[in-house]
Amino acid sequence: MRSVFIIAASSALLVGCSRAATSAPDSSDPVHCFAAFNYAAYWFKVGKEPEREAVMLARALYELDQAKQSGTNAVSEAIPFIKAHGRNQQEMDSLFMACSKNQNADVTFRAALPNLISRAKAEVLPRF
Repeated sequence: MRSVFIIAASSALLVGCSRAATSAPDSSDPVHCFAAFNYAAYWFKVGKEPEREAVMLARALYELDQAKQSGTNAVSEAIPFIKAHGRNQQEMDSLFMACSKNQNADVTFRAALPNLISRAKAEVLPRF
C-alpha cells in the first residue's frame, strides 16, 4: 500500500512545545482535527481495516491542507498535541467525532472527499 503518517504511535523527541499541545482539544482547530484523524487511522490500521484507514487519512489530509492555507505547520504542532492527549481515548474519540461532524457539514470537504481518498491511497506520507 503506502507509507502511513500515523502520529498516534510516534516516539519522536520533542524539542519544544507548541500552543496545540497545551490547549484543550478543539474541533475548530485544523491541527487538532489532523491529529484526531491520524489517531483514528492508526486504530483502523491496527484493526486491519484499510478502507476505513484511507478515509481517516483523507480526512487528515483535508485538515493538513486547511492548516497549510493558514500558514500553520500541522505536522510539527500535531506531534506534541498527540503526546499530550493521545493516551486519553475518550478525549480523542470525542474530538474525532466533533471533527467528523464539522467536516460532514462542510460542502467543500464533501466535494473533495473522493479526491482526498485517492490521495491518501497513493501518496507516500511522512512517518513519525
